[in-house]
Order: sequence, then structure tokens, then C-alpha cells
Amino acid sequence: MKKVFTKIVIAGIVVVCLAGLAIFAGFQLNAKNKSAPRQPGLLSAQQMPWWDKVINYFRADLSGFNVIPISGANELDQNKKIIADLYPLVGHQDQKYAQIPAGHYIRAIFERKLTRQNDIKIYAKGDGTIQVFKKNSKALITTFNIKGENWYGNLLTAMSGETDSFDLKFSGDIWVDYIVDPTPASVTDDFSDSTKIASSSSVTVSGGQVTLASTGTWTCGDTLTDSRDSKTYTTVLIGAQCWMRQNINVGTLTAGANTQGTDCPSAAEIEKYCYSDDENNCDSNGGLYQWNQAMCGSTDAGAQGICPTGWHIPTHDEYTTLELAVCTSGSCATDFPYDASTTSWRGTNEGTTLKTVSATKFSGLLAGYRNTNGTFSNVGTIGYFWTSLPAGANAWVRSLVSSVATVYRTTDGKAYGFSVRCLKN
Repeated sequence: MKKVFTKIVIAGIVVVCLAGLAIFAGFQLNAKNKSAPRQPGLLSAQQMPWWDKVINYFRADLSGFNVIPISGANELDQNKKIIADLYPLVGHQDQKYAQIPAGHYIRAIFERKLTRQNDIKIYAKGDGTIQVFKKNSKALITTFNIKGENWYGNLLTAMSGETDSFDLKFSGDIWVDYIVDPTPASVTDDFSDSTKIASSSSVTVSGGQVTLASTGTWTCGDTLTDSRDSKTYTTVLIGAQCWMRQNINVGTLTAGANTQGTDCPSAAEIEKYCYSDDENNCDSNGGLYQWNQAMCGSTDAGAQGICPTGWHIPTHDEYTTLELAVCTSGSCATDFPYDASTTSWRGTNEGTTLKTVSATKFSGLLAGYRNTNGTFSNVGTIGYFWTSLPAGANAWVRSLVSSVATVYRTTDGKAYGFSVRCLKN
């Protein structure tokens, strides 16, 4: 009995000593961090201390609990050259942030391929945007709008195909702690009797497998209901982008002679012009908005503006992506370059395609516009569409004209009243 007691005491002493070493090592790490903050790429995965490896081991074992973790992450410069290993900083949530300069990327590699049914969640802080692309692709999938420290999650609805590698492009001042994909889980059991389940809401039981499904999953092509005013819009997937098929009609009518506001405290307080000051024209063709009102006072490309939650005012480049998606000539890249200098009529018959009203097309409505003197012009003949990219006193726009097969690309004064199409994040 004495021998057994002695062994227990020795084992207890060993445990206490190990705990003391771990605490001492933690203090040492904190002391080092206070004197020399960790920078992106400072530690490789092989250089991680043992306590980080333990945390990573348990994090990596979460795949059965609705998580697809990343297996690698690198910082890329503006030319997409790898400059740092970020996995030790963004591979798990531990308040060790990686600060990414504007114009740089994180290339995140997930442990499994994702599809448009998945989403990406990022724990981040700061102020700016993160655009998500497939690896080495220019086709924008979604945009995160970062405002303060929080979880941010976006569906990959606009993505075509599948991939495990994504390029996340940063603008503004953003710090990232964790990148992950939460996904529905499956639980395997040895029975198929659903009567043994107390509650089976959103659960399918078949062949011994219980599948936990998402409820009310919205996909592009479904009708969108704006929760702010209950107005509905049809949607269409063009390439990898999910667009509204109507011009947005949100806000309260103000006369064309008035200047609209610049903020959006509520849907009712957004101001809109209706052609000829007639609400019926807003019902059929959407509202007309000055750029500052459309953007709700923001000057950030990709801002939500007057769009519903989860949608945003398309950027200049996102309209270029749309044009390239419908271009069929042999000179698409020349006709529709990703730059902020090329203007005038572009393309061959892309304007005709974008004007065609169809459940599978952009269905560009020629709603006319509000002039800077408060009058209205050219309903049924011309449609102007704001982008979210400013150009000094102007902003970039696209224009479709009933008698012209091409697309007009230019900048115009922010005081005009033009149409707005919203794009899914």
C-alpha cells in the first residue's frame, strides 16, 4: 500500500512540474511578444512552439464539427509573389493577427475543395475590404466589408466549379486572425428509424445516416426579398457573378428639382428620383439616384450603398467582368480591359446582349436619367448604371442605348440621377 501511495505522489509531482514549465514558457512568450511583436511570416509551421502545435492538433480535428480548416496560407505581394508564411498566424483563432498591407493577398489553401454551396468565414479587425478570387483568377467571387473586430462570413454563391485555393485581396487597414470554412456535417448511426429522434427539423435520416441540412438556403436564380421594404427582385448568375435582374427601387420619392441626401439611416429615408416624378416609373424601371446617395456617403469601391445586406454597388472592374462574360468576339481582352483609363464605346454586340430581357440575362432596363438641372431624359432609349468607383468629381458608369449594339464606358458627374444594379457579395 505504501508503494502505491509513493507512486501516486511521484506522479502528482511530475504533473505539477510539467504544468509549471508550461506556464513559465507562456510567460516567456508573452515577454518576447511585448518587446518584439510577431510579424507575418516570423514563425514557420516547423518553428512553432509546442503549445501552438497542441492547439493546432485539436483545431485540425474539428473536421467532423462543421469546419473545413485551411492547411496553408501565404502572403503575396501586388504581383502575387509569395513573401511570407502566414499559416502560424491565421491557421487558428488565437488573437495572433497578421496585418496585410493594402494591395497584398493571402493565398489560403483549404483541406478540401469548396464549391458554391460553401462559405468562408474570417475573424478580422480594422477597416477595409477583402476581395475573394480563385487562385490566379480575375473573376471576383465575393467581397468582405471589414468594420471593426468581428466574425465575417460570405457565401461562395457566385463561384463556378470547385477549388481548394483562394486569393484574398486586401484594401484598407486590416488584421486577420483566422480563416475557415464552416460546412454542414454528417453523423453516421447504425439505425434509420427517425421516430427515435425527438426533433428532426432540418434533418434527413436515410440508410443509417443523419444529415444536418441548412434551412432555406438561397441560391442565385431565386427571388430576392429586400427585408427593408419587402420589395422583390429576380436574380441571375452570369459567369461567376450573381446580379439583380432589375434596377433597385428603394427609398422615398423626392422631386427631380431636389438634391438627394448622402446617408441611409433607413430604407424610408433613402431618397430616390422617379422618372417624371411619377412613382409608377420607379415600379417599372427602378429608382434613379445621385452617386453620393447610391453609395450612402461612402467613397469605397464595392460599398454596400443602397443595396440590401449581402449585396453591393458593383465596382468598375466587376462591370468589366460582366462584359467579358458576355463577350464573344476574338478581341474581348482589348475591348474590355481592367483599367481606369479606357473609355468610349466598347465591344461588338455586348450591349445588345445586356439589354435583352430574359430570365438568363442581365436584362438592362433603359430607365432614362435625371439631369443635373432636375429634368428627366431618354426613358426607353438610354440606361446609365453607376459603379462604385469614384473619379474625382465624377464616378465610373456604364451606358446602354437602344440603337447601339456596344457598351459605353465613361465617367460622369455624381449629381446626375442614374440607375443602380446590385451585385451579390
